[in-house]
Amino acid sequence: MDRLRHGRAVVRHIAPRIGVFVAAQDSQVKRRLTPKEIEALPSESAGAGTSGLPAVTTRVLFGDPTKSGLYTIELKVAPNTVIQAHTHRDTRTAVVINGLWYFG
Repeated sequence: MDRLRHGRAVVRHIAPRIGVFVAAQDSQVKRRLTPKEIEALPSESAGAGTSGLPAVTTRVLFGDPTKSGLYTIELKVAPNTVIQAHTHRDTRTAVVINGLWYFG
């Protein structure tokens, strides 16, 4: 199968750290975001990290996914969304917070 199939999923997309605890590598600043603080951050559809699909929204939690370096985004995928197989220029790690994420 040459595509990724997503169920209803909320994914914290991490390169390469976990969750909502963010640490800046250069300044050694550490910050913990509450759910309320995360919800207050702007989200975007069909932007960086979404494969250009309107059914996928992202919220940048740390860094800039369009530039080289560490970043963390929250990725929300609508039910039954199909993302075609693709590659990334960097290493990716994803943690499913809610729902199922099928790869195939």
